[in-house]
Amino acid sequence: YNQSWRIENINLFPENQVTIFNRWGDEVFSQKFYENNWSAELLTNGVYFYLIELAKGLPTYRGTLSVVRDK
Repeated sequence: YNQSWRIENINLFPENQVTIFNRWGDEVFSQKFYENNWSAELLTNGVYFYLIELAKGLPTYRGTLSVVRDK
């Protein structure tokens, strides 16, 4: 189903940093200048946590995303 993640308007913040963690807090993805190119292809189904830093002085966004595939 959802093996990629598109973040609307992230391109408006060229200094962005996107980091994704598994449920144990291990970093599974990190990229400066995220270009909507993350692939969950090698990850298992489950809930992951993200941090989105847009630019210095702006809030950091935190939340969860789910990877779900057909069986």
